[in-house]
Amino acid sequence: MELPWPLLRHPSLDRHEIHPDERWRAWPMVAKQESSKPSKPRPDFPLYAHSRGYWCKSYGGTKYNCGPWADPSAAERKWLEIKSRLDRGEPGNVVSEATVKSMCNLYQKEQNRRAEMGDLSPAHAREVRGYCVHLLRHFGPTREIATIRKEDFAAIKSGFPVQWTLRSQRNHILGIRSIFKWAWQNDLVPEQPKYGRLFSVPTKRAMRNENADKPRKLFSAAQIRSLLKESRPQMRAMILLGINAAYGNDDCSELRDNWIDWDNQESTWGHDTLLTPRKWPVGS
Repeated sequence: MELPWPLLRHPSLDRHEIHPDERWRAWPMVAKQESSKPSKPRPDFPLYAHSRGYWCKSYGGTKYNCGPWADPSAAERKWLEIKSRLDRGEPGNVVSEATVKSMCNLYQKEQNRRAEMGDLSPAHAREVRGYCVHLLRHFGPTREIATIRKEDFAAIKSGFPVQWTLRSQRNHILGIRSIFKWAWQNDLVPEQPKYGRLFSVPTKRAMRNENADKPRKLFSAAQIRSLLKESRPQMRAMILLGINAAYGNDDCSELRDNWIDWDNQESTWGHDTLLTPRKWPVGS
């Protein structure tokens, strides 16, 4: 059966007269390219070369990546480690190096769980998330913790926004240090990293000098009376709590009705870190 000519037309056919039955022979044949996969270093090598560039082993219906083509010896050693774990009934693939993403995820999950149990305040859990986001943006999610050096911590501090106060810098430095300390306590890293002097917290003297240079934020008695007069009942209660008990936003949100002695118009619930009892007037 003669095939349609336009489908087999080739530039070389315009210069030679070829019988219609032999036209298919005029089309140039492309030789099959040889595979670029490396051969096994020895006949009893337990791995095979995967097309994606690594030595692979299929075991129990699962393929295990044992290492790049360039180092078959290391790939074989890795496979023997994987096989020994599988023979003991353990998972074959184990993350050998903890990354910044895995550390932050595990730390934040634990802090959220502690906040649910009442060990930490919800405000602290929100601050922890900010520290983790800062680390992820600076190092990236795939950076291994063991490769972080003191120069990297110094770069974190130098990258703080210029509008941050020294107290904000101190909180972030202590928060980031607490994450790495937690990683060491939970065996994610063999030892705590060395932060270096450039990642030290600001001194109390420096923070006092910074506060002294700022204008004092004080309200006169007339201004407070004016605020109380114009505010709604909820805002009026929060203003009185701020004046009489030095309560902030989170303190007001966490306050419960049964913590107040309405008969004596007072409360002894402490709002500091240790919840130290302290009597203060509720106000009217």
